[in-house]
Amino acid sequence: DAQMDAVISLIAKAQQPELIDLSYLPSLEQRMGEKVAGLLEDCFSHLMNAFGWSYKEGMSPQRAKWLVQAPFWLLAAKVLRDKEVKSFEKIDLANFTATFGKLAKHYQSRHSEPSPVTVAKYQEAALTEVARKIDRFHSLELMSTEALGHIYESAIINKETRKRWGTHSTPVWLIDYMLARLRPLIADMPAAKRRVFEPAVGHGGFLVGALRVLDELMPEEDRADRKGYLRKRLSGVDIDDFSQE
Repeated sequence: DAQMDAVISLIAKAQQPELIDLSYLPSLEQRMGEKVAGLLEDCFSHLMNAFGWSYKEGMSPQRAKWLVQAPFWLLAAKVLRDKEVKSFEKIDLANFTATFGKLAKHYQSRHSEPSPVTVAKYQEAALTEVARKIDRFHSLELMSTEALGHIYESAIINKETRKRWGTHSTPVWLIDYMLARLRPLIADMPAAKRRVFEPAVGHGGFLVGALRVLDELMPEEDRADRKGYLRKRLSGVDIDDFSQE
């Protein structure tokens, strides 16, 4: 565990340890996901205690949704800032109102904040502390879709949700295998007709894998508008609100 944590620390600092065994990468991604999941769970508990909410007292669906969304949006903003995405480079997570607005604009969301919940002044202090907890966490510059999948599976999905929606993540190796088998068919299609639709998005593993394939096969003349080309060709749905987040 100590050796794994040391390698994660190196990765967080964008330093490549010499002679790293690539077979460790799935374990590293899982460990990274577990650490961020632990951070989110700590944030959930902090907010519930500060707000006086309890699962035992039958928390409303709207409150439960906000409880997950608010810290997750702050985490998303940190990931974008750590990856040096334009307009997020100097964002202050503790200014959560501005952070939520900027994130909604970035993702073209219809809502400028998480599921509306009236937050009192004393509760704002708790959300600010959660923002600072996330802000102090080590760099997520190399956060991967696989690590995000572990967060989704362990911190957001519970037994009731899994049973209700049949939620199970697909391992990245299986995603890569399926896309590799489909790649020749995709390559034979006219570039303008290449589109991917995922009917059960989950944490987005298939869409991210498909994005890589479409990006690699993209005609040179479309690279001037790479972002627009890819956005038009990737879509999906899921009946679980949290997986959409």
